[in-house]
Amino acid sequence: MDHHLDQHPVLHAIEEMDSALEDVADVEPTFMSTADKKAALVGLARVRARLDELRLRVQVASADVAADDGFRDVAAWLDH
Repeated sequence: MDHHLDQHPVLHAIEEMDSALEDVADVEPTFMSTADKKAALVGLARVRARLDELRLRVQVASADVAADDGFRDVAAWLDH
């Protein structure tokens, strides 16, 4: 049974991204073709923008996390 079926879709997406990045942690981009490097730079910018948007949506919805741990806001909680 897949544990991701019981997991919130945001947590599942984070797990998948982390796993995908782990898969390429030791891959050397020096040996990519120029076309592949161009595609990677554009793709990474797109993925980063989407990840930043998701992070901000979760952060905006997380005042309860900060309050639960006695912080004034999520930024203070994250800094801790």
